[in-house]
Amino acid sequence: MSNLYPGRIEELHRFLEDVYGHRDSQATEILLAGLLPTDATGYERPWVIVETDYLSRDCVGAWFSFGQRPSYTIPRTLPGMHPDWIPCSLASVRVLRPRQAGELMRQWREPALVVEPEWRRSVSMNVWYNRQFPTRKIYDLLLADSLRLRVERPMGPAASPQDAQRSEAQQELFRLAARVLDCSQRSLMDAPRAHVPDEFLYWCELLQRLLSTRLNWERLTGGLSAVARGIAVLRNEGLPDWAAVERLIRDMIPRETGQVLAIAALDRPPVLKGRTGHHAPSTKSIRAEVRRLIREGVIVMRSAVGIEAKDRFQPWMYRLADEAWRVLSDRKEKLF
Repeated sequence: MSNLYPGRIEELHRFLEDVYGHRDSQATEILLAGLLPTDATGYERPWVIVETDYLSRDCVGAWFSFGQRPSYTIPRTLPGMHPDWIPCSLASVRVLRPRQAGELMRQWREPALVVEPEWRRSVSMNVWYNRQFPTRKIYDLLLADSLRLRVERPMGPAASPQDAQRSEAQQELFRLAARVLDCSQRSLMDAPRAHVPDEFLYWCELLQRLLSTRLNWERLTGGLSAVARGIAVLRNEGLPDWAAVERLIRDMIPRETGQVLAIAALDRPPVLKGRTGHHAPSTKSIRAEVRRLIREGVIVMRSAVGIEAKDRFQPWMYRLADEAWRVLSDRKEKLF
């Protein structure tokens, strides 16, 4: 029997590109791999936080919702989805009072897709939940159990919720996604799981030191393995896709951490000068991140910078402590 799934996946990619303007096929396959049933991949389905500039709190019309559930469809969800599964924006949580936000997050009993539209904002600035400790605990657990995927927001004709023909496009997107997730003709589900690369746990351990919120180790390693295995099952051919795992690892590095690592990886301090002729000062959140990376042993002070400097927490004063940090933060480098 010929393999039908690569053609179905390619048809879904073309539809997303033509109608939604979404051209990131790797991101699409990562999210679809997380929707496969547990018995198909052999792993627990991962939680995923999508970092994208989708400012609307209504995620029904977005491409990552994979279409509107037609009223005549039974069941109304894609295979593996919770019956009431709809991507939820963290912005809708932050505008609620702590008690209401806690009740909303407690409803996410199954692995869900959560959208972070304010991913450029410092994590330390999100202090809305500090007024009530139980809500803060639920919020922190959500962050500690989730993988992160950074995606540009497409600007296609159906990407806006105000599009008059959005409903028809969503129904077609749902149909195409359901065909991709249909496991009735998959033969790879019974195949043995491939051995993970030898360096996998090493890079996961380094990644944890770069995260301001410590991830659950089992959720991190199991979630990344589930994505690699899920993409192979999704295509019904080949070996696990560790290139997608490399992308997830680098997408999970916070934005401010990536900025500090990029400056510290330079052979010499960047030529950035302010009006006074000195290096432009960094923001408060960047300096706080520099302090944290010093404690983690990720960066050390450059030999040309004296300890008598007035502000010792500027990124250009430091270099990477080891070559592995440059490899981990550089998207052009291969990890596996």
